[in-house]
This record gives sequence, C-alpha cells and structure tokens, in this order.
Amino acid sequence: MPTYRMVYGDDQEVVRETFENVDVDREDGWTVLFRGADVVLRARDEHVQSLELVEEASGTRVEPSPPDGPTVRDLMRPAVVSVEQAAHLAAATYLMRKAGDTALVVCEDSTHRVPIAVITFSDIAQTVAEGKNPNEVRISDLLGRTPITVSPAASVTEAANLMLESHIKHLPVVDGERLVGIVDMSDAVKGLLATRGHSGG
Repeated sequence: MPTYRMVYGDDQEVVRETFENVDVDREDGWTVLFRGADVVLRARDEHVQSLELVEEASGTRVEPSPPDGPTVRDLMRPAVVSVEQAAHLAAATYLMRKAGDTALVVCEDSTHRVPIAVITFSDIAQTVAEGKNPNEVRISDLLGRTPITVSPAASVTEAANLMLESHIKHLPVVDGERLVGIVDMSDAVKGLLATRGHSGG
C-alpha cells in the first residue's frame, strides 16, 4: 500500500504527519485513512489542508506527471504581505489598494514568510457591513485557521479544484512552507482557458 504525507488540523493545532501502508477513502465529508481493516485516522475534510501521495506500494517515490498546460508557477504573482498583525484593517486595505490586489497574506515574520492567514476585500466588506470601523479593527482580529496553500508545481486544474472545493478565491503559493506568491480564481480561469485554446478545444 502507498505512503501519504498529510497536513491537517484546526484553529488550535496543525499536524504534519506521514502515514505508511495506508489506503485513503472519502465518505460524507470525512477523509479516512485505512490500514487493512483498521481505521488509522478520520479527519473532517475542512480540516485537511493537504494530502500528498509520497510513495507507491513498491516503495519508489512518485514523480508527478508533467502537467498539461501552465502550472501555478506560470500564473502566480507576488503576494501583498504583512507581518504586522497588530496593524489596523485600514492599513491592510491601503496595502491592497496600493498593489492593485484583492488579498493580503499575513506571515509569521519577514524572514521565514510562513503564511498564517489570508485577508481579502470580502473580509473587509463584511467587517464594515457588521458596523465595525476598519480604523479600530486589527488584522489579528480576523486571523482564523491556517490558510490552504498550493505548490508552484501544481497544475492549474489542481489549483482551481482546490479553490472550488475549499470555497475560497485566493491561494498562497508556498515552496515548502515559504510564501513565494499567490494565485486567485481569475488566474486559474485564464490558465484553463489558455490550456483549452492550446489544445484546440
């Protein structure tokens, strides 16, 4: 049976773990890992941030097939970043407007650049709709679960499916854990259209 690397957890804790000799099934909103007849792990789908096939049953490492068309690396752009979690939401709005982007990636620090949240214009609009003042609400007030991310080597189709399944419109792009860029749904659509045009469909 194959080996999987999984990142899962909630707002309180994120776990990175490797499971050897398991099969994976999805049932009624749960991701279930089996070893024989035994259940090794059950996790709610919304708590599963990534599930990567590492090795086939033969023990050889799986090399991803070259994707058809552009990859996330081809589409990603520099992310608008803040490490100032105590800054007011108005400052986040200013940074996004200045960059002409619709999302801000909050990182732990400027050295390791590990994403810990994504704040979008929709979040800001929701805050205002709730009658809160962006000059009083802080970025830290909007920090929630660890953001879902994507590898720069992922295909555009994988990125689009991940956003659809997760009900999000922005994906930080990470190499390992380090932020290297961002893609959104409009980027994915452009990439998919380019792929379709290239194939003559």
